[in-house]
Amino acid sequence: NWGGCSTACIEQGDFSGLDDLYTEKPEVVDGLAEVFGSWITRFKFDGFRIDTARHVDKDFYNRWIPQILAAAKSAGIDDFEIFGETWITEPIEQSKYQRVWGLPNQLDFPLFDVIARYAGGTQGAGGVMLRLEDDDYSRMSDGRAPTPGTFIGNHDTGRTAMMIKAQSGAEGDELLARVNLGHSLLYLLRGAPVIYYGDEFGMIGIGGDKEARHDLFATQVSAWQTQERVGSAPIGAGSSFDVKNHPVGQHLRELAALRKQWSVLWRGATLPRDRNDGAMAISRFDMADQREYVTIFNNSTESRLLEFATSTPSATFTAVWGGVESTNSDADGFVSVEVPPLSAAILRAEAKFPLAKQPPVVSAAPDDFSELWLLSAETSESPQEVSFLIDNGTGWRRVAVDDSFPYRAFVDPNALPTGSTSRIVAVSRFADGTLVPSGIATFTNTK
Repeated sequence: NWGGCSTACIEQGDFSGLDDLYTEKPEVVDGLAEVFGSWITRFKFDGFRIDTARHVDKDFYNRWIPQILAAAKSAGIDDFEIFGETWITEPIEQSKYQRVWGLPNQLDFPLFDVIARYAGGTQGAGGVMLRLEDDDYSRMSDGRAPTPGTFIGNHDTGRTAMMIKAQSGAEGDELLARVNLGHSLLYLLRGAPVIYYGDEFGMIGIGGDKEARHDLFATQVSAWQTQERVGSAPIGAGSSFDVKNHPVGQHLRELAALRKQWSVLWRGATLPRDRNDGAMAISRFDMADQREYVTIFNNSTESRLLEFATSTPSATFTAVWGGVESTNSDADGFVSVEVPPLSAAILRAEAKFPLAKQPPVVSAAPDDFSELWLLSAETSESPQEVSFLIDNGTGWRRVAVDDSFPYRAFVDPNALPTGSTSRIVAVSRFADGTLVPSGIATFTNTK
């Protein structure tokens, strides 16, 4: 029962019969780095997924990850990806593994929890939008935008279609539409989509773990032969590899092509806009092209009217994908669009968004939802990147970079001497490269 397990139990105990490694010992850390580093050298892997990432002592990653990245760099791999399976659905708690304990990236269990409910129709858009705003807790000093592994189903939880069906009770065409909506969220929001094998062939399954690990080859397991699929009939004695043009697989290929065509979908800044009874609009910004895109979703079985602000006034927003119509923003940037049921769409502004280069005003206050200090920057509504820097007497260092409103960063009070006074500054970087700094503010660490 991991939910009732103490920290010592999770970090130092055996895992379901697997012996715990004594990672508190430096020679164990170095030995693991040598083994994993040799695999990189020999086989030129692109990255590692770290299973059960919570089950080591918290100092492990700060000692092990630098050695792995050094091994990758020496093998000519500069962008070696490492993400951990940290099964925590509370975003602030999960963020500690990156912000404090040294994991470069994680599977997005907090977003998994809300996307499954949204696609299933049992939760509105608010949960998804709030989760995206929680990304700020995971922002790092290197300035990288959050790119967690996003998913709806996997080998432990059960398949995507099963997760969505459990929420909605949907069957037939509605279940297919909801599964496609769920995958649209993965591909059109920030992050790196992780698709569980078999989902592309409409597999549903009846549970997690061994109930979600069917063969794709022809099977002699009678229960698997007759098991329901979404978008197609049960496989019978056939092989899933012989299934051509499955509607789920086709939708996934279409979404992958969109990400290839519009790089903003995987690297653009994210700004949740507005929602209405199951529908929501989320802006994505291509800073290199100074262009705004809007991704739109509707989990209702009825059409919804969405009215929301944009950062591009008096512009045509062309519908580049999905079932919505092109529209125009008014002089204040507001647009209105009718969103078909159980659908997703993309709008693209035909004009560049304007730049209002206002100096930010920086401040610090206790965060209402964590033990951290909250650094905030009040600035113009123009899309921009805001870097937060702090000097507690040892020189200026960057805390984090935030690329969407509300602009903020978080400081661990344990990293500052109690009672010490720190200086802070915010620097806005606009799409044309202009840098605009704030004045210097101070705060005293009273925590």
